[in-house]
Amino acid sequence: MRWSAISNFNSCPKKYNLQRQGWHKTDDGEETTDLRFGQAIHSALEAHYKGATEADVLKLFKETYQECTEKKEKSVESGLDCLKNYIAFYAEQDKDWRVIGTELKGEVETLTGNHELHIDLVAEHLPSGSIYFWDHKTSSKSFSPMYWKKFEFSSQMLRYTKFVEDKFGSCAGCVINGISVGYRSRMYKGESAGYWQKFERQIFNYSKNLIQMWLKSDEKWEKMIKWAEENDCFPSHLESLCGWCEFYPYCMAGEDQMLLESLYQQKTEA
Repeated sequence: MRWSAISNFNSCPKKYNLQRQGWHKTDDGEETTDLRFGQAIHSALEAHYKGATEADVLKLFKETYQECTEKKEKSVESGLDCLKNYIAFYAEQDKDWRVIGTELKGEVETLTGNHELHIDLVAEHLPSGSIYFWDHKTSSKSFSPMYWKKFEFSSQMLRYTKFVEDKFGSCAGCVINGISVGYRSRMYKGESAGYWQKFERQIFNYSKNLIQMWLKSDEKWEKMIKWAEENDCFPSHLESLCGWCEFYPYCMAGEDQMLLESLYQQKTEA
């Protein structure tokens, strides 16, 4: 079971079940734009850390990103500007890292079996000889202290930590590679108008006790999910974050089946 499945069930069993059935939005909304932009940045960073030239990195981004928004911070030009500034900003710092692998796909062994995962980058910190995994994060907002706090206790990062330990023999922690992009139409607090980016990295470490606690917790969540599927029990978790959910219109309409079929598509098995 993927980490995202447990996370979705944790946030709302109803959402988990709709996604399990293959329902997804038919239109290209802001969520789709954010996803495509982030994926294109990830692909470009993969090429960069594999040793591609800056010109090739930028070319790959233009070929990968399908712009579908009028928001300038998510335009092709914004992405190109971001990548050029990122490469320059970390040119010296990245000399301290030896890339071991990028876009690693594999399985991590848990108490309930092997589960799939996908890690952006694994690298050795040359001054210390320690191995870390990296997770690239893109956002349209500046990263706040509360944003970083959520990685101190993250099931996803604990899962990645165990995978790296099992595969490479050790894992000193993770590097959250934060990339914030935006656009301002006029000067603000002395900063010029136009595209802007902020780059910030934070390192997080996870103890063996924390990993063991996560393993036992995930085992219990998976038992709950199995019971829910066997008994067709998926209640709606109605709370303040519902407004951010892709199925918000469906729930607001009282789970109207006609609206579900008009606003969403259902993927079918090939």
